[in-house]
Amino acid sequence: MRYPPPSLTAVRPAPTTTCDGASCASLEPATTTCSKDATTAHTGYNYGVRVELRYSALCHAAWAKMSGTAAGDRVMVTPKQGNSEEYRQQYGHDAHTRMVPALTPGDARACAIVDGRGTLCATSPAQR
Repeated sequence: MRYPPPSLTAVRPAPTTTCDGASCASLEPATTTCSKDATTAHTGYNYGVRVELRYSALCHAAWAKMSGTAAGDRVMVTPKQGNSEEYRQQYGHDAHTRMVPALTPGDARACAIVDGRGTLCATSPAQR
């Protein structure tokens, strides 16, 4: 009698990355635990585009998100200390940067450069 081959072990996704502060620099927020507690700390709206400063208190990290955008638009997050992160929209209507370390939301700034229209920054406190 022939038995079926043993079942293949199910492939499980890699565990979600955990980071804190400087170890979060340049990481993708969606693949870390940082996206789980993230809140929008500041917003800005102009040119039909919304920009947000997203912040994770768990990770002490921030990133910039933009929506209502088009190819060529850029979004960036700049920390008080360290390197900025920038993303140029390739397709779709929203995008975000990788993370920068930030002990508080006030330790980073999010801005979008809307191609051919101007720059806007997330300066208004988000409504909770």
